[in-house]
Amino acid sequence: MNDTLLKTYREQAALHKLLANESRLAIIDKLNSSEANVSELTKITGLDQSTVSKHLSLLYNAGLIDYRKSGNQIFYKLITTCVIEMTQCALRVSAEKSGCTCRS
Repeated sequence: MNDTLLKTYREQAALHKLLANESRLAIIDKLNSSEANVSELTKITGLDQSTVSKHLSLLYNAGLIDYRKSGNQIFYKLITTCVIEMTQCALRVSAEKSGCTCRS
């Protein structure tokens, strides 16, 4: 395996590892439909503010989300929307595995 291909696989694996967390998937799902601040995301995830902020930092550093400031609030949004296709694909695989034709 050449170095370029190995680097590509490592980057892909890092993204999959980042997405392998239920809370981050919930955050991504919410940010796909609308902007949200940390307070809204803590309600959705049931996590405390510092934990949600850590998840947001990881998603931001990976280039999946961005933010804007409005007064003393920060609103986050999903900017790499193709990640939703990845999560939908995972749902299809799961549904096929269980024999369900639920969501596609």
